[in-house]
Amino acid sequence: MQGSQLRWESNVAGWLTGPTYEFTLIESHQLVPEVIVTLQECQGSDCVTVETKIDTSVLVASSGGGPTQETDNSNMAALPGGSDCPEDFAGWFTTFPLEDHTLIYEVGPPGRIDPDAHRGHGYFRIPTGMNAVNVRMPVDATLYMGSNHYEDAAKAVSDKRVIQYRLEFRTECEGIRFRFDHIAEPVPKIVELFTREPLVHGSYGMQLEPLFLREGELVGTKIGIETNGNAFVDFGVYDDFKRVPTAQDPRFENAACFYEFFSAPLADYLSSRISRVDNLEEGLCSSAIVSTPSASNHSDNNSEDLDQALLATAADLVRTRWSDGACEGTGTEQFAVAPISPDHLDYIKPLGHITGAHITPTSHQKWFPLAGSPVDVRAPTSGRIIWLTNRGTANSGESFGGFAGEDYEVQYVIEVSCDLYLIIDHVLGVPESIAQALGTSWDARVNIPLSAGELLGQHSDGSKIDIGVIDLSLGKVPGLIRKESYYNGHDGEAFKLFERDSFEYFDEPLRLQLAEKSLRASEPRGGIFAYDVDGTAQGNWFEDGTNGYMGTGLDSFGDYWSGHLALVPDSQEPSKLRVSIGDGFVSAGMPSIWGVTGDSPLFESVTNLSGPTTYELRRLLPCDGSDINVKGRAREFLCNQESVGILLIELIDHRTMRVEVFYQVASSNGLSFSGNARTYVR
Repeated sequence: MQGSQLRWESNVAGWLTGPTYEFTLIESHQLVPEVIVTLQECQGSDCVTVETKIDTSVLVASSGGGPTQETDNSNMAALPGGSDCPEDFAGWFTTFPLEDHTLIYEVGPPGRIDPDAHRGHGYFRIPTGMNAVNVRMPVDATLYMGSNHYEDAAKAVSDKRVIQYRLEFRTECEGIRFRFDHIAEPVPKIVELFTREPLVHGSYGMQLEPLFLREGELVGTKIGIETNGNAFVDFGVYDDFKRVPTAQDPRFENAACFYEFFSAPLADYLSSRISRVDNLEEGLCSSAIVSTPSASNHSDNNSEDLDQALLATAADLVRTRWSDGACEGTGTEQFAVAPISPDHLDYIKPLGHITGAHITPTSHQKWFPLAGSPVDVRAPTSGRIIWLTNRGTANSGESFGGFAGEDYEVQYVIEVSCDLYLIIDHVLGVPESIAQALGTSWDARVNIPLSAGELLGQHSDGSKIDIGVIDLSLGKVPGLIRKESYYNGHDGEAFKLFERDSFEYFDEPLRLQLAEKSLRASEPRGGIFAYDVDGTAQGNWFEDGTNGYMGTGLDSFGDYWSGHLALVPDSQEPSKLRVSIGDGFVSAGMPSIWGVTGDSPLFESVTNLSGPTTYELRRLLPCDGSDINVKGRAREFLCNQESVGILLIELIDHRTMRVEVFYQVASSNGLSFSGNARTYVR
């Protein structure tokens, strides 16, 4: 089709763009019973993928290059395949490719099933900007094939595209291969082997003059994409004789679970840094990964090890996202200064409120100052400002979440230590130094020392600020069942797992003075935002297939909340029930939040034994009859008004729920799920 873009890929060669796709079957690992070729055609952002399979079993039979039948791969014991093979492959790689494996905060497992490809290799990611690292040989091997190509143009971040090298090695044990990719600067004797110019479109390989390298020998000195600081390297191990656990799908090219080729402690470390396991070929790394999380049959009891791995990854992601791997100090501390003095506070909305785009209960508080005179916003404690974001009009790029219409409406991220961070958001009247640091940018990484009580901004119209406290030292907040639903690598909000009630960080009498400003009369006065009760309807849910909390928007400013649903108590009056749905259960709807007639049955009482359960939904308006559009305390207390419809839910299992909303239905009698019903998961 005219104007379309074509991208080819196969299970025996690299990817290529253009009208045709050709490759030569030379190496033994390319002689597979079936070659699978995929073609992706894109018109703008609309893409269609087709797949064709070519029977090449006759080549396998005639080559004698390897077995055609699968062998038992239930353990790491080696079968005959050459005198240079070990008796046991576990721990065979005595040198780890990166000199300091503790820098790795994210590991991509082998056998990933991504939307655009099946990836037999994994990857190691280290803090942003640390591209200059040494890569070494894990075992004696011969470099025999590779690719030199420019980074994919679709992923380039500047006009200066960088060259990437893929290097394929054969070990001395017949049939065991391994691969490095995204080596940005190989050693000179490797670069000299590439006799062609780097490919502009595609990454297909070329035969290289064989080069033998010893275990521990230097392969390269830079990895990843220097233009954006993305510091990562792909690594994959393959066994063409299937003596170790290997992927069964031929598109993975006999990929093996590479963890146990290293020592047991190192294998455990790598497993603990996995950020996502829901897109893997089942069973490939069963000995290295506790389990693949799913919407069902997944409890805290049988996933404790996986939870710990995810939490370690999440905490590291928080540190690298904001501190860029350069945080200072450890531990937490109490705050000496209230961001807004209690004398100048009107009220505080506690954790857990739902409103607008916040369909799931918010993990930050909203502090509303008195209107009519200037009110200072100050730093609660000493530290350093490490990140600034401007939601105001001076931002010349995309913007999100601003409401004041001023040039600068700033979010501060403050590092107190490697364990404690503060987010103070929607700050107006910022100092000139902060405005200059941002200029016309959406955000800026900075390093500005900060003292307790230092001025951050000034409000005069009663506009609120948001306060979030992230304490990594306390572990995860109880009440969020499925941690991996909230982040995937740097996407999403890994920090949400560690957010806390800010009141806990003030000593008396300041803590009591702030508590008295809270709209919540019951303990904890600072609120609760994590309400999940496993096996019940209560808590946060995400429409199946909408990518959890992150959503499916094409960018970070999309309506990520559209697939969210929450069945929770009211944050201020916990005896009241609230239902919130990101799109109002209509195809082009707005976020909707409702009350429930009679505030029953309690969401935590509904289980998979309850069967279909109905709730009459009611519109919410200020209890005193005042205008909901007028700022002030009155509009924060909402009561049920007229009926708008019926919510029908049923737990299919303890982490999967069927949901449907019937509008303008007066009675639940005879209601049953229709073709409009949706499935939500944790």
